[in-house]
Amino acid sequence: MIAKPLKTSLNVIFYGDTIMTKLSLQLIRLRRAIGVWLTDIIIRNRHFINRRVFYREALSLYNYMFSPHQLAYLCNVLDRVGQVEGCFVEVGCAYGSTTAYLNMHLKHQGRTVDYIALDTFQGFVSNHADYEVSVRGKSSSLHHFFSINKKKWVQAGLDDCGFTKIRLEQTDCTTFDFDHLKPIAFALVDVDLYLPIRDILPKLYRNMAPGGIIVVDDCQPDTLWDGANQAYREFVEAHGLPVTIAADKLGIIIV
Repeated sequence: MIAKPLKTSLNVIFYGDTIMTKLSLQLIRLRRAIGVWLTDIIIRNRHFINRRVFYREALSLYNYMFSPHQLAYLCNVLDRVGQVEGCFVEVGCAYGSTTAYLNMHLKHQGRTVDYIALDTFQGFVSNHADYEVSVRGKSSSLHHFFSINKKKWVQAGLDDCGFTKIRLEQTDCTTFDFDHLKPIAFALVDVDLYLPIRDILPKLYRNMAPGGIIVVDDCQPDTLWDGANQAYREFVEAHGLPVTIAADKLGIIIV
């Protein structure tokens, strides 16, 4: 006799003695609800989970930090650099949702690229957040954004999507050596704060392949994340490049 699935308020499905998360990329929310220990158990045993359990209501969750037309624009950028030699770099991948989305787009096109995704996997670097609060007048609450995360959680989610060759780097992006990635065909910068974006844009730009494209997220004024907008505008103006904002908040740099 097959046990009837019981859906709980914790977004977990019980199927007999098997516990299964609704979506592997939702491990971060599961952790907040029921603790680190159970999340780690699920990760360690994910290959033995009963795959017959259907993920009901999966589509009711929107897991992206971009709107649909912004995701569509990013996919269009990937298409535009299709003939450009070089790797793809995502700086600030957070929980990996956008990473998975873009790689699914590449997979369905039959494209294979070297994809490197960087993050601290533990929130913002302290001095970067301190600058936003003390100099740019932002709320101290940003110290806590993205702080509940682990590289292995993101890796588990990507593995379950079949993306086993994405290279995850746990690092402060301002200390990362972008020079050894040259040439870079596409770079998505989603680090939110002024100091790190000001630091890495020159490093990315000098390593971009001709025809490559850099996309800087959060290029909007008067938001918690408008440090990205300031850093982007300072960079393009200093280099005599046009200010190009696409899909409401994506700052574009074409090499």
